[in-house]
Amino acid sequence: MKVRNKIISLFASATIITCAAATNVLAQAKNFAGPSLAINGGYVSGNTKLTNGASSIDFGENTTIGGADIAYTFPVDNNFFVALGATYDFGKTKGGKVSDPEDNLTLSLDEHYSFYIQPGYTINNNTAIFAKLSHNQAEGKIAVTTTGNYGGSATKDISGWGYGFGIKSLLNNNFFIQAEVSLVEYDSETVGTTKVEAEVVSGIISVGYKF
Repeated sequence: MKVRNKIISLFASATIITCAAATNVLAQAKNFAGPSLAINGGYVSGNTKLTNGASSIDFGENTTIGGADIAYTFPVDNNFFVALGATYDFGKTKGGKVSDPEDNLTLSLDEHYSFYIQPGYTINNNTAIFAKLSHNQAEGKIAVTTTGNYGGSATKDISGWGYGFGIKSLLNNNFFIQAEVSLVEYDSETVGTTKVEAEVVSGIISVGYKF
C-alpha cells in the first residue's frame, strides 16, 4: 500500500535524522525525560474491505474518539530521546456501514489499545518532532440487522502495526501538548467465509502532564 510505504519511509527518515543530530551541544532532550500521562481526542477514519469468494466491497466511516496515553521518555543524547508507552481508547471506532432497504451491515473496533516506541528530536528547549511505531490490538465486530430487527453479529480479536509522526511542545516544566497523525493496518482475519481487512487513519491532539 502506497500510504503505508510513505509512512514507513517517514518513520525511517525521522529515526536516521535524530541519530545523526544527537551530537548537538545543546542539552534539550532532558527537558522531555521522565514519566507522563495524557488524555487525547482524535478524528478517526476507519476503512474496511470484505472479501467473500470472488466478491469484495470497500467501505468506511469517520468518527471522533477519546483516549489515554501513558509513557516514559529516556534521553539518549543531547537532542535525541526515545519514549516507550501505551494507549487505550475510551470508545468504539466505526469501521464502516453498508445499507440497503432491507439490510444493514456495520463494522466497529472496540477495546483498542497499543504499545509503542517513539523516537524524537528536539528542535529547541520546548519543542520536538517524533516518529512512532506501535503494535495495536482491538476487538473487531461485524453486525448485520434486517427488516424487523433480525440479524446477528460476530466478533474477533485483531492486531496490526501502526506508523505515525507528530510534534510535541512543552507549555511549562510539566504540561505539554502533542499533535500526531497515524495509520494502523490490521492483519486480515476470516469471519465465517468472509475475509476482513481493516485500517484506521487518525489525527490526534493530546494534552498531558510530565512528572
